[in-house]
Amino acid sequence: APNGMTFTFDSGPTIVLGCSKAPYNPLRQVLDAVGQSVEWIEYKGWGMIENPGKESELRWKVELGEDVFQEGPIKQFGSDIALQEFEDLRKATQGLVSGAVGIPAMAMRAGKSALIPLLRYLPALFD
Repeated sequence: APNGMTFTFDSGPTIVLGCSKAPYNPLRQVLDAVGQSVEWIEYKGWGMIENPGKESELRWKVELGEDVFQEGPIKQFGSDIALQEFEDLRKATQGLVSGAVGIPAMAMRAGKSALIPLLRYLPALFD
């Protein structure tokens, strides 16, 4: 960092926004903006621990990927109706999701002028 400045990021990969492929999360966007790159390791799931170190500790994995949710939790805990409702939801929100992918998180701001940086990405919502 210039002049010995230190930067701290509280953002890493998420289930929705990763670092290895678009749409990128804010950490990747910052690294791209300053011309830095690292080797990204993709993962297929998240390990979850509830009540760590306690007698009631529970460990489970959230698997990631195309159709994993439909083939896993919905089939296991839902019904054919739940599967259809989920597919209907995906279809109904497809345009919104596709448009949102075109808006980098770095463009989002808080405050009265929050809309100004987003204006240049407005066309992405209508493609």
